[in-house]
Amino acid sequence: MTLNSNQFLQSVEVGFCDRNTCCFNPIPVVVAASQATAIGVGVAVSLATNTVNTVPKIVAASGAPATGIFGFTFIHAHKNAFAANDRTDVLPLGSGAIIYLKAGGAISAGALLAYNATAGTVGAAASTNEIIGQALIGAAASGDLVPVYLNQQVGTKASS
Repeated sequence: MTLNSNQFLQSVEVGFCDRNTCCFNPIPVVVAASQATAIGVGVAVSLATNTVNTVPKIVAASGAPATGIFGFTFIHAHKNAFAANDRTDVLPLGSGAIIYLKAGGAISAGALLAYNATAGTVGAAASTNEIIGQALIGAAASGDLVPVYLNQQVGTKASS
């Protein structure tokens, strides 16, 4: 939901960032011109090829499970989708931020999580999946929102 300047969220939604942990961690980025569709909030992104000395460029991550994830987009006060060449901020993996993401099924509290870019969900990481973070609370079913602690470095595998 896009908010106007006089509104605030009264409950968490996908892409909501715990303000106590994310206000000092976002990295400014630009959506790459090659990104064909707008990137929503709570979406994993990867770094895009950038041959110009500017801010980092991003594209939506792909795969089930996704690999090469750099971080996640999150809810901004005035925008909930970012098209090619838009500026935004990303919560990088390993930042210690907490972001709410949609569960792809039941998840145990404390589980290491992988991201499914095809479904836009998180689930318990298998032994060779790249880990994006850790579930702070469990999820009973698919579609539940889970606060995810982005405590893993880019490229960390579950078997590491």
